[in-house]
Amino acid sequence: PGQRPLVCGRCHGRWAFDARTCPRCLATAQQRVFSAHEGRYQVTACEACRRYLKAIDIRRAGRPLLLSVDTVATLALDRAIAEQGFESD
Repeated sequence: PGQRPLVCGRCHGRWAFDARTCPRCLATAQQRVFSAHEGRYQVTACEACRRYLKAIDIRRAGRPLLLSVDTVATLALDRAIAEQGFESD
């Protein structure tokens, strides 16, 4: 519900985006959310375009996003979601 901040993994740019909409295809339905590490990390997978987006809940992490650290910490999530047929950008 509401807005979620998105961060570009290439340029580190940040912007707000609707939390229920896929940023890739703009679908508002068919979004599935998975979590790991006690909810610290989440994956939102879009059934419409078969892409996924990773997120960190900084409240549960107790620290801000550390892109290089969090990218490595979520490699198992990448593998698991890829095995289900989803791709990242």
